[in-house]
Amino acid sequence: MPRRMLRRALVCICIQLYPVYSSDTNGVDQTSPRTIIEKLMGQEISRRYFWPLAGEQRKIQCVTPGATITDSNNLRDGHEVLYGWR
Repeated sequence: MPRRMLRRALVCICIQLYPVYSSDTNGVDQTSPRTIIEKLMGQEISRRYFWPLAGEQRKIQCVTPGATITDSNNLRDGHEVLYGWR
């Protein structure tokens, strides 16, 4: 019976906190990551951007690995966020 060797895939998740747009001054949400890049064995497999605004959050999922935030193929999601109760 042949021996099977299982290789562990090296997964790396890179989280960057610096702003992705010049209008993002880190004043709204300082602790949320702005860019999340996932790599499998050194190859990028996923890239997401997060852009918080006052009362709104925008999330961008890149379809193409390594794409910039302005790539026209990116998937965009934005929704209102309520902070606190009145």
